[in-house]
Amino acid sequence: MKRAVLSRNELRFPKTIIEPIRHMVESKLVDATFEEVLAQLDITMEEYDSSTFSLSANEYLALHRSLKHHSPKKIRMKEWLSYYSATSAGLAGMAVLSAHTIRDALSIPVHYMPLYVPALKVELIISKHTARLSLDRVADLQELNRFLIEAVTGVFSIIADQVVSIHISRTIH
Repeated sequence: MKRAVLSRNELRFPKTIIEPIRHMVESKLVDATFEEVLAQLDITMEEYDSSTFSLSANEYLALHRSLKHHSPKKIRMKEWLSYYSATSAGLAGMAVLSAHTIRDALSIPVHYMPLYVPALKVELIISKHTARLSLDRVADLQELNRFLIEAVTGVFSIIADQVVSIHISRTIH
């Protein structure tokens, strides 16, 4: 099996993954507005408001570095996840919860996760007695690697708790 690895320059992060960041900035940051954070990346609000807006991986990394600089205190993962689940991940969660079978539920992240986190490749591997959802990092986003993996794994864990019976064992590696 050949593993394709993308460079960061090939990735584009859509507005759907940036909107939760906007809500986080507007409610948690005290020394910068979202518009000021974008200005540090040479992006205007008019550009951001475009329906086709996206960030390169380098801009996305710079955005998180800027947020780290402007955050008055360390923001915990649980706080970040609450903003993601309230928006884009929440919509994916509703789709998963309305699926007819567990297999249908697991197929949703396979198709849609690259839209939210293009640095991850998601595969569903099914055998006779198991189904395995595999997340593979296809680009190195430096210090964002851990955050993205934790956020995605956290969302999957939350959704699995709602969808899968407590009698079906689940493990996260």
